[in-house]
Amino acid sequence: MKLWKKKKKQPTRDELERIDALKRFFNRVDKELDRLDTKVNEYKFFLLVFETHAYTKEQLSHSEEFNTIQAIFDNVELLVREWNVLNYISEIVAKEYENLKEQYSEKVGVIEKKIKERKPTFIEALGNDIVIILKGMLIKLPTFIIKGAKILLESKKKDQKLLPPKKDSQD
Repeated sequence: MKLWKKKKKQPTRDELERIDALKRFFNRVDKELDRLDTKVNEYKFFLLVFETHAYTKEQLSHSEEFNTIQAIFDNVELLVREWNVLNYISEIVAKEYENLKEQYSEKVGVIEKKIKERKPTFIEALGNDIVIILKGMLIKLPTFIIKGAKILLESKKKDQKLLPPKKDSQD
């Protein structure tokens, strides 16, 4: 029976510096996520009465913040690969990187879900319904115009057949 606990290996100074560098990168992701979350919940007023979202779902999904977050993830991945090639990465640093990557990937997923599931405001829902109706009308409009033109042409032909032939007034 052991009377002492096995001590955890303490990270070296180099490992602590690398972990600190990784945390600084991911703190930048945190700032971008906060900015994006603010945009998701931002409203503006339409005609001083109706509240609408300041940004559409498409604008949020393709925002500068998402591009920055992706760039940070890509840069950190390259950095970790470079450290691995140079044998600068230890098990402690690798575990910390994986934990940070997983943690922040989940945070990004939460924001993406929040954007996708965001409910439209009353005026946005009404506007969407109007757009759907107008699209339906525009799709049907060409066939309606063609049918109307055919009916008009047919009625003109019938009118011409019903009229008596014109007599010359020279008789």
